[in-house]
Amino acid sequence: MGKHKRKLAATSERRADAARFWEEDPETIRRFLEQAPEYEQLASEVSYILKKGIAKAGIVVSAVTFRAKTLNSFLEKISRNKYRGPFSEITDFAGVRAVCLYIA
Repeated sequence: MGKHKRKLAATSERRADAARFWEEDPETIRRFLEQAPEYEQLASEVSYILKKGIAKAGIVVSAVTFRAKTLNSFLEKISRNKYRGPFSEITDFAGVRAVCLYIA
């Protein structure tokens, strides 16, 4: 199977997972969608604070990026890992990454 067909198959699987979750456990999806803006805001604020601290310390970085987990990623993760309580077991709803420059 070619790369394009694998990508389409994976997309189709994610859609099937989302549809199945809507039928089996709509409350989990509703809860994720309600909390998602808070995680986006958290990641943005942590990124801002980190950038300010890095600049104040005079540290040279290549990039500071942030993200909040998407619904597709959340569904994929709970499907793959069979969490009993995804909101208490998953620890990466939001993340910030600083890429530092250094001489090897």
